[in-house]
Amino acid sequence: IERAVRKLNGCIRQVENLHPSGDSEKDIVSNSTSSQRSSGVKKAKMKRKVDEGFSSTSKSVELQNDQLAEMLANSNSEKKLDTELKDRALKLKEYKEENKIILMNLNGIVDPNVMNLFEKNKFK
Repeated sequence: IERAVRKLNGCIRQVENLHPSGDSEKDIVSNSTSSQRSSGVKKAKMKRKVDEGFSSTSKSVELQNDQLAEMLANSNSEKKLDTELKDRALKLKEYKEENKIILMNLNGIVDPNVMNLFEKNKFK
């Protein structure tokens, strides 16, 4: 109890020092309780602001995560398309190489032996 009384006296002295002389003890005590209430209101307002800031930051992070996921999905689809195009180009190159003789214009060959060789290979 003594500790609580000392604490109360200290609070009353602080409030007395804030207010000009002439205030009664009743005024001082009532001003003390009203300032405690207002600080509670201030704390509540501050908590709301912090919560709103946290909520805003959280939404921002979620938006950035969504954008990043979309970018990764686009990147993966682009890589897949690029791989498919490279595969097609490789298959076309292999096809041309395999069918080089078939696709060759034989009109420019003058030697009949070479011409016969190519024609035999052409229809295998």
